[in-house]
Amino acid sequence: MAAFLSGSHPDIPRVAGTAVYLTADPTMVPSALFHNLKHFKVLHERTLFLHVVTADVPYMKWRNA
Repeated sequence: MAAFLSGSHPDIPRVAGTAVYLTADPTMVPSALFHNLKHFKVLHERTLFLHVVTADVPYMKWRNA
């Protein structure tokens, strides 16, 4: 992920909008992003990586950090 984020991508065109990619591992670039690049050959102007952590409990109380 760090190499992808720090690298420049001048040859990949940007399109308007925001893309959100879910990832289980925040250190890896989501495969959905690579599929998007392979098929559409573009990146959105804003790209968000959303790392979701699930808990194996019936419910969780929200706590402000």
